[in-house]
Amino acid sequence: ETIYSLLEKEYYCKVDISNDKILEIFTNIFESKFNAEIYCYGKSNFNDFKDNSKQFVIAKTEIDQFKLYMNNFSFEQKDMHFCIEHSKTDHYFLLKKTYMLHPNYSMVQLAVSNDLLDIVKDIETKIDINISLMEIAFTNSATNVGKYLVDRFNKIYKNETINYLFMTSNIELLEYLKQKKLLKIKNEYYFSAILSGN
Repeated sequence: ETIYSLLEKEYYCKVDISNDKILEIFTNIFESKFNAEIYCYGKSNFNDFKDNSKQFVIAKTEIDQFKLYMNNFSFEQKDMHFCIEHSKTDHYFLLKKTYMLHPNYSMVQLAVSNDLLDIVKDIETKIDINISLMEIAFTNSATNVGKYLVDRFNKIYKNETINYLFMTSNIELLEYLKQKKLLKIKNEYYFSAILSGN
């Protein structure tokens, strides 16, 4: 497992860091939050550690702190993906602008599932989105993106996907579909509501 995943699970681990500046950043941000013994030792596996430490900096900092530390790393497209995974919208836009990075389709799918509407709209300027994303939004109860996709396509992708809104008790999105005259009640929805306890 990576250092990141071990510390996320709050396992005890030792971290070898061969770069004084990275050591300082890591210690300042993370030593108080994780059960980690941090010390500087050798140069083995430093590149692997640097990739992991980038993930830490993205996931565990607010944008102002991130700006202070970002010049110590070289970010690339996969780091934008990590920003979306951790719902770090400001970090995403900063990396995109600073490093002239471009999103890919897997990022829009992740942004939809995490209900990150600003990122979905941004990616849409470069990549065509399709109505099938509505199923991801409904499945993950992504209310803001769900409303946006309903307005964008003015129809439902599949009527079966509405079931997910009953199962996740997403009343707000159900009411929105009702207002748009896109909600036709079926017996299966009733049973989904019962099973979900709603």
